[in-house]
Amino acid sequence: MKVYKKVAVAALMLWGMLACTGKSPKEVSQHKMDYPVSFSLEGNKTGLRAEYGSSSLSASFDNERAIENLTIFVFTNNSSDNVPATLEKVIVKDNLEMPAGGDAYSGAIKFDMGMSGTYYLEIVANAYKEDPNPQGKDAFLSNFRTGMSYEAFKGAVFSRDLPQHGETGFAMLTTEPVKVTTARNQTSNAGAVKLRRLACRFDVFNKLVGDLVLTKATLNNVITKSYMMTANTIPSGSNGGEKSYDANNDWFTSGMITGGIYSYENPSLTPRTTLLLEGTYKGKPWKKTIEFKKEGQSVNMLRNHIYRVYLTKGNGTTPGGGDHGGGGKDPSASDKVHYVIKVLDWDEESALAYEDQDLLSTENQLVDYTLYADNNRTLDNNLIPEKGGELHVTCIKRVYFVDSEGRKPTLYEKKLLPNEFKFTLKEGDASQISYDEATGNFKIVPGQKDAIFKIEPNFPGATKVTGIVVQRIMNPLRYVAEFNVNEAGDGFVTDKVAGTGSGHFDFNTSKTKFENIEINGEKYHLPKDGEWASIVLTNTSGANLLFTSDVDQTVTYYSVNVAKNPRTIKRDQVKGWGNNVCYALRFRKTAMQSAWKYEYVVMQGHKVLRITSRNVEDGVTITDIAKESFWQQNSDQNIVRIFPANGKIYSSGEKKGFGTDGCFWSLSTIYTSVGNHGCSMDFDATMAASKDSNDLTEKRAIRLFKDVVK
Repeated sequence: MKVYKKVAVAALMLWGMLACTGKSPKEVSQHKMDYPVSFSLEGNKTGLRAEYGSSSLSASFDNERAIENLTIFVFTNNSSDNVPATLEKVIVKDNLEMPAGGDAYSGAIKFDMGMSGTYYLEIVANAYKEDPNPQGKDAFLSNFRTGMSYEAFKGAVFSRDLPQHGETGFAMLTTEPVKVTTARNQTSNAGAVKLRRLACRFDVFNKLVGDLVLTKATLNNVITKSYMMTANTIPSGSNGGEKSYDANNDWFTSGMITGGIYSYENPSLTPRTTLLLEGTYKGKPWKKTIEFKKEGQSVNMLRNHIYRVYLTKGNGTTPGGGDHGGGGKDPSASDKVHYVIKVLDWDEESALAYEDQDLLSTENQLVDYTLYADNNRTLDNNLIPEKGGELHVTCIKRVYFVDSEGRKPTLYEKKLLPNEFKFTLKEGDASQISYDEATGNFKIVPGQKDAIFKIEPNFPGATKVTGIVVQRIMNPLRYVAEFNVNEAGDGFVTDKVAGTGSGHFDFNTSKTKFENIEINGEKYHLPKDGEWASIVLTNTSGANLLFTSDVDQTVTYYSVNVAKNPRTIKRDQVKGWGNNVCYALRFRKTAMQSAWKYEYVVMQGHKVLRITSRNVEDGVTITDIAKESFWQQNSDQNIVRIFPANGKIYSSGEKKGFGTDGCFWSLSTIYTSVGNHGCSMDFDATMAASKDSNDLTEKRAIRLFKDVVK
């Protein structure tokens, strides 16, 4: 904006005068904002407190809450799912108006959006340094481009080598996207924004100060950067090996490691993350290895989490993770040093004072699960394909303790062997599923109808058991009804090609009559735009179904719904040569991987959109399915739906596209600058697409989707 340039020039001229006042040009150089947005930072103004029982020791460092180089990323709003869509613009720190005094936590932060509409904001703090690297800002911003998907943005933020600012602050990202709607000359308040650190931290609290003296701490197999915080020390690099620290009576005492060990996430699941503590216990050499696990396996340490290790003596009951691992009575262990790990969110402010009786008072056993398919990929949305498959269930036992305030930190986690628990089928056809107790594997037979299996494990001592729901889901085209809805709106027409007798309804009538409806004893519903997108690509997906032009495109990322379940689609491929046919390889690397053929053809003297699909195995390429011989072979596997060109009717009564175009409502709307518009699936002689901008008063045909495939 030109106004920014003028302000920048004025700011430079005033810099000399302002330097002696201690105020930055940004604080005094106010300017009129056309589309002002205001937000505040919600945070721990006093820094993180690390309490320890009766001790007054605490850890509170400015760098844990410091904010510099704020960068705001603005995303378009995917109105159908109400989530961030694509990157629209980036607003750097130079275009932010900070609170008076420069403290980011002390008041409103303002900026000019420069445009009206509804957007999502992601805010990144401390993501780059300009000193001693003046190119840090450019290097950081080079990772982002206008139009990139929200998922790609997060990948760029999380995967790059984010700096740790020992003297200023840790890289931080918005806890969740912030939604804001802007209007000209109206200040839009985005509310309080909470930032989360892209690092984790370890604290050690020694409850045996008199008997146990800590002298050394070693963090093994941890991340790419790790350091022990001592006031404002800059972190040192690490290549994933070990890093050791020695006590010095300042930040590392015999009672606690007050500053903690800071580190980014473990880059892989292969190395075990362990903390080795060394010292003397009752005058004799002592050491203990503390292993951080999740679901029984080595794991990435979580961002913005603090792992607090409490060292204590036993009372005859060994806590999980102690000398005998699984807990239980062991009088011989009562004089040994045990540990309990408490996991906190970094922004936890409540004081913690743990006593032995709190640590060992109550145990509740809960069960969580990790599901793997036969190819070792995690099942996508717990779905089994039509071809059936083998499902392996890993059963994890988690033991919790309840402290005096009713909180339930995790004591330990243990992976159970198949012979330590059993499964019961709670829902579903027992003839379609079998369980091998020796391996823990389920086998689900092939089928061409929806099926839901609910399985529930049990093991001795469990106080709470949660079942797993696994759903078999069909090729999306199976859910589409074969005929249009009739004029009365209470049944279907009988001609799928001409669509004779098809009803035309405006959006509000369509929503009222067809959101959920039963016809001939079967349940149907008006599909949402995401369900239409599972059949016909959206016009904003990055690929187009074209009939009169060449097309060879790959979809990077978009969202759909199948059987009302949300799905994320990546790398769909589309190919065509402008001969009224377009091919697509869709739902790649999922249980619904399938080949699609879209044709604008004449059948029985009527123009129609004919869609054919079948599920395919890995290895089938877009080149394969773009051959007519592919569809002629095994044609009995093809699923076909025909959409007649029944056009639409404007509110004036004028008919449009009858005999050439197809126009079908969805249940979804999108907000535009001129009000709500309806989403639909449309086709004509040149293209087919799921669209998102149609006048609600237009009357369109209705094609329902089945709730389940029987």
